[in-house]
Amino acid sequence: MYYLAFFIDYQPFFAKKLKSWLSNRKNYTSVLIDETTNHNSVPIAYFLKCIAENRHYYREEPWYSRYAWNWYIHGKCNRDVNLSEFPALQNTILFKSLETLNNTLTWMADTYEWTILPWSNLIRFRSFVFIAKDKYLRDKFIQCSSNNYTISFLSNNQLDLFIKSYDVSNQFSQTTKGIVFQENINTLSKIWNACDCDRVNPLLLTNVDFKKYFLSDRQQALLKSYDTSDSYSKKWSIYNIKDKEYFELISREIIGDKSNKTAFWIPQTADISKLIKLLTNTESIDTSYSDLIYFKDFLNISEWIYGFSRDFDAPDANNCSLLISQNSNILAAIDLFRTEKNSDFYLSMPNQYYNLLTAF
Repeated sequence: MYYLAFFIDYQPFFAKKLKSWLSNRKNYTSVLIDETTNHNSVPIAYFLKCIAENRHYYREEPWYSRYAWNWYIHGKCNRDVNLSEFPALQNTILFKSLETLNNTLTWMADTYEWTILPWSNLIRFRSFVFIAKDKYLRDKFIQCSSNNYTISFLSNNQLDLFIKSYDVSNQFSQTTKGIVFQENINTLSKIWNACDCDRVNPLLLTNVDFKKYFLSDRQQALLKSYDTSDSYSKKWSIYNIKDKEYFELISREIIGDKSNKTAFWIPQTADISKLIKLLTNTESIDTSYSDLIYFKDFLNISEWIYGFSRDFDAPDANNCSLLISQNSNILAAIDLFRTEKNSDFYLSMPNQYYNLLTAF
């Protein structure tokens, strides 16, 4: 059994949280991993006083050198440490799986009393995780400082940068509620099957009029349109898509078109009014920093939600798809569809390869 807490990794918030956690602690080590994979102990000031460089890389956010580091911070050791078995570098392997993430978290929990680890370096999913065998330590870290923080270049008031906590009895993949992966056309049928869309047709929530593209009345129905006051998208449409062929056809159109289309697949049980209200925050350039800020809200609103191009305004966009589900088995089923279905041929082609980027 081990315990996790995930947070948005915004440097001023991270430094404040870390300083509060370490204020009465003496037994800890901060480590940087260099290009030759050596583990080098460094002063904690490397993390607490990380200076913003004189350049912006994402809207008005400064660039902090720590974002590019491979690092971890840990408490006392629970056992003898053999760094040749150290698994955290698996987080940088291009073709990850939930299994490799399971191994990383289990190793950290077994080895150290507590660990703080960078979890994702994708701009709109940048995050860190706290790992401990002791639930009390995990909860204390969550509460050691406020998780509400103001991101200066957004128009929001304070945002909750605590993503979610998990009590893991066996494997992280058995509790996972969200995966981020590169958009690709080969996973679409797997998503349809995993979400049981043959039994209940999914709904398409989008700011694009897909009716003018290729949908026939026999295969789809425009259920409702919503007008909103936000400047990003004044109109959302909901389509009932009636078969797998059209699900894949529409998804391919969205994946292949990089003109800032916004679209989500959702089940018919989703609370659409609440979801559209939530999207006024996630889709507006003035208020949106990361979908992860609203991760718990998405989970409460819908059994599952599958969104495209969720790093839409990031300068190094990976064309990330995000699938959030209350049922971890759906995510595990999708993640199983990976290397055995791919080849070097597909690696050279855009939108062909399933690549798990991170999970929450």
